[in-house]
Amino acid sequence: MANNKINIDEIVATNEHFSSISEKEFQTVMDKFDKEQPHLAEFLWNEFAEDLSDETVEFLYFVGVQTWYILSAKNKNLPLVSQDAITDAFEKNEKMMDYLHGLEKEEEFADFFQTTAQNHPQPDLFTYLLSLAYDYGKEDDENEEDEDNPYLQMPVYEEEMEVEDYESVARDIALLAYKTVLDTLVA
Repeated sequence: MANNKINIDEIVATNEHFSSISEKEFQTVMDKFDKEQPHLAEFLWNEFAEDLSDETVEFLYFVGVQTWYILSAKNKNLPLVSQDAITDAFEKNEKMMDYLHGLEKEEEFADFFQTTAQNHPQPDLFTYLLSLAYDYGKEDDENEEDEDNPYLQMPVYEEEMEVEDYESVARDIALLAYKTVLDTLVA
């Protein structure tokens, strides 16, 4: 897969394709993903279901399908990702998140991700997923929030959680989920 690096143009083309297909066509893509990568589908639907709103879990799944779709366009025979591979990648990425939470300066955070992207087998796709996790839900240039943003949909918690705390948790979980999917598919 390393010789089949995805570039930003391919990511943009996939986004345009997904925005132009019908619900039925997208359901066909999701069904194929569920059949070809059942462990990843289960991971995306179930791993964070207790921590996030249904809308956010659906968005995680959508991005997972999109990631698989982009990679499978370059490699028609992506191997089945095992549950063990998901567990290993997830645990590795949890350690990465713990490390990130220990960083104190924004520059350290940026440097870490720049180095990680440069060393990743799919640097453009990793950078795209990183931007989805950390930019999605932020205010746009006109300072208007996206009302359809799944990161702003509150989960069902027994105790109250501030919106800002939920957004932070959801973004961290999104990065953890996206990177785990990507890492397992390019392993």
